[in-house]
Amino acid sequence: MMKLIAIPTRDGMVDDHFGHCAYYTVVTLDEQNQVVKQERLDSSKSEAQNAPTPITTYAFFRDGEYLTNEQMNDKRFLKVIKC
Repeated sequence: MMKLIAIPTRDGMVDDHFGHCAYYTVVTLDEQNQVVKQERLDSSKSEAQNAPTPITTYAFFRDGEYLTNEQMNDKRFLKVIKC
């Protein structure tokens, strides 16, 4: 099965945020995880923020203090906040 990986990129380096990056480097891997294709995908901040995604990054705070951040789907997030 082929895999597509999108890497947030700025000035040829990995950027630390999908919503703020200058563009994406999209890498296609084959069944042996070898790169078979690499392309640049320009995207605006609004396109990135409104793109459908199965996973979102959430930051957790308690009493104004940062605890952690995690990537999770909406069902997991709702379960966590009910605790």
